[in-house]
Amino acid sequence: MHAHRSFRLTGSNARDDTRRVSLLFPLVQQLLVLGMSSLILDGGRVLQVFSYAALAYWTCVAIIFMRRGRHLTSLDKIVIRVGFLMACAISVILTGFIWHLRGV
Repeated sequence: MHAHRSFRLTGSNARDDTRRVSLLFPLVQQLLVLGMSSLILDGGRVLQVFSYAALAYWTCVAIIFMRRGRHLTSLDKIVIRVGFLMACAISVILTGFIWHLRGV
């Protein structure tokens, strides 16, 4: 007689939250965005904007994993999945504002 699956302590094929969160999708997004922005002949300005976004995104993901570990919330999973796009939008606005203040 087998024990019910929820009572089994070892040999479970249940996956923890950190394995369910796929970093492949945001990585592919970043490779495409950074690759395409590196082809724009503007002296690297667009690449700089999206490089800031990528740095901010991975910093945020590292903080999430350090603070939450295996217990990610649904908001954490959403931020990990689509956070790069939000970081891009924020980076475009902030970098444009900073360039304006610098007179670039």
